[in-house]
Amino acid sequence: MGTAIMQSLRKIAVASFITTALCVQCCADEAVKVLIKPSADGDTGTMHYAEAVELRMGDGIPALIKTDVKRDQLAPEEILLTKKIGPNLAMVFGFSSWGGGNQTLHAIIVKYSDHKTEITDHLKMTVRRGDGGFLWSSEGELFLVKPTERNGDGDVFLESSRTTVKYAGIKAVKFSKAPKNATFLGGPSWMPKHDVSSKPDVLIPISKGRFDLSVFFSSFPS
Repeated sequence: MGTAIMQSLRKIAVASFITTALCVQCCADEAVKVLIKPSADGDTGTMHYAEAVELRMGDGIPALIKTDVKRDQLAPEEILLTKKIGPNLAMVFGFSSWGGGNQTLHAIIVKYSDHKTEITDHLKMTVRRGDGGFLWSSEGELFLVKPTERNGDGDVFLESSRTTVKYAGIKAVKFSKAPKNATFLGGPSWMPKHDVSSKPDVLIPISKGRFDLSVFFSSFPS
């Protein structure tokens, strides 16, 4: 019993340290203030998620992402990057995982208006760990690195607030070489880094606070 209690206390202490470190890291960008509430069950070595994540621009009410396992929704366990993309818009990148060798990479657009932060779009890409990812260029553009294989969870590859893209949609896209001077967002800080400079990618336009995924449907109806 004593050993079990000590392990639980150690896990809580580590989780609290991670939360503090992430908040300092994200707040340094001054785009979005991030508060992560770790989940007691959210880091099993297989599954990775937080109980909830608060995203705040300015003062007032923050946007909230909560884990709901029954609805297949995981809040990011780690925030990878935050960037301001407009006077009242910012991009937030995060990571979560259901396990089984897969990971979900999050690209979230938040908007600040009337003392309230809101999520205008939330793009989730589920791929095998180390395969595919997002690129954020120095010009403030979002690119998607083409995965080389399907994930283990089925046909869905991308999911935004409005639509989903199956792996068949990849066939409709003309991928090109990854841009220079771009930050690769392909997984959590503890995962080995991969060289994606020679991997094909595609631009994901952002318009009015939403991701434009029409490139994946040029040959396939939505």
